Amino acid sequence: MLPSGIYSSVIEADYVKNMCTYFSERTKALRRQDITTYAEVCLSDIQKELERSEKYLVSNDVAKAWLIREIVDKNIDFFQAVDSASWMQRCSEAASDPRVKCVYELLLMSHQGRALLETAFRTFFAQSLQNVVRRAPNTEGMYIDIIQLFHHTFQSLKVAAPVSRESSVGVEKAIETGLRWGFVDGTASSVNYCILAMHIADRLSHTMSHAADVNETVKSAVEEAVHLYSFLPEVDPSAREAFLGAHRAHLARRLLHGCYNEDLERRTLDLLGVIHLSPTLFRSRAMIQSASSQAIYISSPTKRSAVLSKSAWPLTDSCAQVVLPPALDAAIAEAREVCQEANKGQIVEFSRWYSFGVVRLRLAEGCGQPHVDLEVSLPQLVLLQCFNRPTPWPFMTLCEEIQITPVECRVILAPLVTSGVLLCQPWPPQRRSVLERHLGFNPTAATLHLVPQTIPRALGEQEAPSMPAVETVRMSRIALEAGTMQLLKRDGAQTVAAITNHLNSMPHNVERAPVSEKMVKRSLELLIQRGFIQRNEERLFEFRFS
Repeated sequence: MLPSGIYSSVIEADYVKNMCTYFSERTKALRRQDITTYAEVCLSDIQKELERSEKYLVSNDVAKAWLIREIVDKNIDFFQAVDSASWMQRCSEAASDPRVKCVYELLLMSHQGRALLETAFRTFFAQSLQNVVRRAPNTEGMYIDIIQLFHHTFQSLKVAAPVSRESSVGVEKAIETGLRWGFVDGTASSVNYCILAMHIADRLSHTMSHAADVNETVKSAVEEAVHLYSFLPEVDPSAREAFLGAHRAHLARRLLHGCYNEDLERRTLDLLGVIHLSPTLFRSRAMIQSASSQAIYISSPTKRSAVLSKSAWPLTDSCAQVVLPPALDAAIAEAREVCQEANKGQIVEFSRWYSFGVVRLRLAEGCGQPHVDLEVSLPQLVLLQCFNRPTPWPFMTLCEEIQITPVECRVILAPLVTSGVLLCQPWPPQRRSVLERHLGFNPTAATLHLVPQTIPRALGEQEAPSMPAVETVRMSRIALEAGTMQLLKRDGAQTVAAITNHLNSMPHNVERAPVSEKMVKRSLELLIQRGFIQRNEERLFEFRFS
């Protein structure tokens, strides 16, 4: 028997050399195929070669390292030559194709392949976002399309993850990294992140308001909305508070109208707290506690009222100018008196936005039931009174009649129109839209819950929401790396000082601490390790795009 040293230096070295020569020639022939066929054949070859090498080599790790070098690293230009964006589009449309999984699995074996995969995800998602922004810039539809694109992209690419757990975790990490970079590239300077945050909160609210049974589908939808929210702090810290403020306002509506699941609400706050701790989350938990324990309610002989404090609940002046029917004056006065008696020395004000009631709507003859009860907010109740007669109402005239803004009117109309109680042409309402009662309305339930869950300010307004003062923050890692990459790609090799000056001159939405050269050096080292940039060979103190 040969000593181990001689065996390794003679037998194993010769085996590895012949193996590399064989696969060098084989990959040249395989490069004539497309990348899916290349990956499929190479994975099969790697598996067979590793089984064979077990008989001749002391360790398979050496053979695997050389195989990856010959098959992936030396042929990385073959993958780079492919239009990554178009290929990713094809992958997202046919994500269950096992050949797509083969490409992912092969690239994940190599450090260069992993970096290439991240770049492909980044380019694809950035281009997709830019197309969405270009289609409908600065509109509500743009923000809705961005959220839909995120949902479709992440789900379809996840389906294409390899079967093995190790490779699946790797591709999910590559997807996550690529999407975050693509999110920055595709939305920078073209998207108001505060408005996007409020749309994400609307989507989350819609899911939680209709979650009669908390199943895996509901949990997955909640986690996806929280996941998208996690992207926001990386590019605009103020957007975090915009989202949490909108979520708290939605939560208040659900708690007061009884449309909530306490376990789901608390679990969602826990998920949000993992991403960013904020006083808003503590106030939200206090709201859930006071509502579930009935501590906010005061009962009178005929009514039950809720007393909300400004310090704990997000009180709003939405629909504050709505003209109330005289028939409600006595009930409101009674509730105010009872609440004032229980809260002596404090100012008690009536909230139109948080008040609600029931309207009984008579149905046409021939329907399965004589009437239907509509649970509506007070502004909706006032609006429905305008349709006691079957006379059409122009949208702007209706707003003036009940003294609310077009944005507020649209919010309270949405549940009434989508349920079929009212008809609106065209929808969403415009200045020329006309509304009328749907005489053929025939619901299947005896009671419909139509209280709006959307915040009026989240729709139709393009300015950023009013936010509390934000403390000076440091530029996030993702934003710092994105700014560095953009500079090197645009202007070529740069020194640390030049990169630092560029980052400090970039426009920003919040009061931000200056970027130091130490932060830039740390960022450059990370980018070099991931293969995105490299040192300039001619001038070692400069860095350039790979």
